[in-house]
Amino acid sequence: MPDASTFLTFLLALAVLEITPGPDMMLIIARGVGQGCKTALLTVVRMIFVAGAVQVSLLVFGLA
Repeated sequence: MPDASTFLTFLLALAVLEITPGPDMMLIIARGVGQGCKTALLTVVRMIFVAGAVQVSLLVFGLA
């Protein structure tokens, strides 16, 4: 079991990683600002379907 300072450092690092937006969130924000809400929502839907198709195919082949 890690000591308290190590555990708190881990929790702080985890919180920072959870708060910062990733590349997909930056894409959605950029699309929303530049092209409007409808385009941003369509980007989200497309990302969900493409990611789902890729993940399911990887699962089928036993690679995930």
